[in-house]
Amino acid sequence: MRNLALVGATLAVAFLGAGALVGSWAARDLPDLQRLEDYRPPLSSVVLDRHGQEIGEFFAERRRLVSLDAVPRHVVLAFVASEDEAFFEHAGLDAFALARAAWVNLRAGGEVRQGGSTITQQLAKSLLLGPERTLRRKLRDILLALRIEERFSKQQILEMYLNQIYFGAGAYGIAEAARTYFAKDVGELSLGEAALLAGLPKAPSSFSPMRRPEVAEARRRWVLDRMLELGQLDAAAHAEAVRARPALAPRAPPPAVAAAGYFVEDVRQELFARLGEETVLRGGLRIETTLDAGLATEAQAALRRGLESLDARHPRTLASGEPPTVEGALVALDVASGEVLALVGGYDFGRSEFNRALQARRQPGSAFKPFVYGAALSAGFLSSGPLYDYQVEYALPGRDEPWRPRNHGDSLRGEVPMYEAFARSLNNATIRLLEEVGVRRTLSFARNAGIRSPLSRDLGLALGTSEVTLFEITSAYGTFAAGGRPLRPRYVRRVLDRDGRELLADLALAGAGPAPAGISPVDAYLVTHLLRGSVRHWFGTAHAAAGLQRPLAGKTGSTNEYRDAWFIGFSPELVAGVWVGRDDRAPLGGRETGARAALPIWIDFMQDALAGRPSREFAVPAGVQFAATDPQTGEVQRSARALAGFEPVAPDRPVRVSHFVAPPPPPEPFGPEPPRPDALPDVGAAPPVGDGL
Repeated sequence: MRNLALVGATLAVAFLGAGALVGSWAARDLPDLQRLEDYRPPLSSVVLDRHGQEIGEFFAERRRLVSLDAVPRHVVLAFVASEDEAFFEHAGLDAFALARAAWVNLRAGGEVRQGGSTITQQLAKSLLLGPERTLRRKLRDILLALRIEERFSKQQILEMYLNQIYFGAGAYGIAEAARTYFAKDVGELSLGEAALLAGLPKAPSSFSPMRRPEVAEARRRWVLDRMLELGQLDAAAHAEAVRARPALAPRAPPPAVAAAGYFVEDVRQELFARLGEETVLRGGLRIETTLDAGLATEAQAALRRGLESLDARHPRTLASGEPPTVEGALVALDVASGEVLALVGGYDFGRSEFNRALQARRQPGSAFKPFVYGAALSAGFLSSGPLYDYQVEYALPGRDEPWRPRNHGDSLRGEVPMYEAFARSLNNATIRLLEEVGVRRTLSFARNAGIRSPLSRDLGLALGTSEVTLFEITSAYGTFAAGGRPLRPRYVRRVLDRDGRELLADLALAGAGPAPAGISPVDAYLVTHLLRGSVRHWFGTAHAAAGLQRPLAGKTGSTNEYRDAWFIGFSPELVAGVWVGRDDRAPLGGRETGARAALPIWIDFMQDALAGRPSREFAVPAGVQFAATDPQTGEVQRSARALAGFEPVAPDRPVRVSHFVAPPPPPEPFGPEPPRPDALPDVGAAPPVGDGL
């Protein structure tokens, strides 16, 4: 007996010594629990529109923190039943669960079928140790679990665990899982939904309700059965939860998120440059933007309807339901603040991330003419003064044939008032005007209004041959709408970190550069008056917009062979631009002018954008009067306000008139004007005469 006792004592000492050595080996370099004291996991950065609606997020791990107080009791109990039924009794280690797992794994020939880890051990592994599956790691998570239980309360452990674990589908933490699978806040989860989520952490891929719905349902019922066995719910609640199979949220993004895709991507690129990827993807930022999600959704819908309609006018031999091959873009800015309200860079961000509103440079065609006419008005030309729409012809170096620009429809109207030449978008009259005003003065006017792209120094400038982006020309039109004050396009109001500290504020659009000089309020109003004529006059290329029955101004634009179609216009509150074209610069199709391809999209959008807003007139600045010439006496009449037949003038400015000498009248006189239509023309019919190429 003494020998046996001696042997037993020796073995006990050896066992304890070996255990101490193993424990020392496992405990070497254990992570500091301070990381749990300062629990700050990677969080998603959320992008919000001007009303606080979520329109996007940036993340390395898609996670949002939630307090345990905000998690319903049945959600907590579902996880306890699924992952660690003795959680509230043990001190970090469940010896019975470990023994049971060891027996199951032994019977499986050594294959790991069951883990036996407590919630505390899972937290230690996830936050402090990593995913390796070795004996040393297992011993280390046991030691860490014991230490964690000594330092933290059960509530603190549960809160960290529920915020940390992975649920599949890119969702980390219970708050993000509730949004991903059910589009709900945690507090809105039903018992059945909680059971489904509680069944996922063990094997998110294997139990995925998106990929393996029947397996996920079996796992959900198992969780509910365990809750019943543990007395966490009664039979009636169990039966009801089993019967009510949860419906997953649609996988497609909400309309506002889909419509904001191009805008959000530009925000991401700018914040990456300013704050760095790590901060943006893991910092839990709150990014408050200027976008109006409702308007952005309307903009995308209007653009898609317009592109699909154009595509239907030119049938293709493609499968039914296939998206159109034609592309487009739409931008809308608030005139008072310069804030970006809507920005859609193409038919579908998922199909193509190329942002045609910001990145595509295309010829604006006649949409550039307001800058030519604006330069003329600033030089003293009158909107009621005569221009001459006769064929111009210029010899070009290196070419045998002279340059003979033509009007749309090849019609020439002879002597016409400036407002009519502009409203009809007469090319020959505009080229002659540019020649008289001068290219240099026109370039300066365009720059001051906000055009930044390189511009040609020749007469082709009158026809919009220099490429611009939709965003810059829309912003430049906004200068007219804002009374000459240049718009500084803003798209991010402020960026807050996870603790509410402001990191950035009042961001201008990337690449916008310094604000342009602007133009005088008088010149801005005179140009606005011409732009209004395109809408008000029945012969104007934008007359279809008069159907909105409110003060509007704008200009169509088309390019050779109908490769590009534009409409840029504004009300006193809102400026918006539309471009339609093909990425490969192929023609859109016969007669697809700005009036036919782009203007209907603009009207569609503005009808919704202006709904509910009171109609108001453009403000007349000091220094503008209104004048009309009596056709009987030739006497000039003046008024302090706008009247029918009165054109705005700057009385302090010397009047300049065209020195062009009209050629003899053509042998065949111009025919009489066609009668004014009783109703607005159908925008789907033939384009109005005069939309310049």
